[in-house]
Amino acid sequence: MSVYKNLQGLPSIKSLISLEHLNVSFCTKLNSIPDLAHLTKLKLLDVYGCNALEELDGVEQCISLVKLDASLCPNLKWGEGVVNKLLQ
Repeated sequence: MSVYKNLQGLPSIKSLISLEHLNVSFCTKLNSIPDLAHLTKLKLLDVYGCNALEELDGVEQCISLVKLDASLCPNLKWGEGVVNKLLQ
């Protein structure tokens, strides 16, 4: 996705309820991904190398998520209890 490396934000994705795979890896200017809570069929979320990423809003509600790659995201902040919720 190097074509999108300058992507700074995403429009609302809450209507993409059937989405199973979201790959925004190496979007180094992307700072948040809103509305993840609505993506209940999301199985794979790849944010690898998103240096500016600070927030994955609602990721703990992605009940079908089996793989999350958030490597090389030094600014990513996890809300209280998010990691435990994802591990359940």
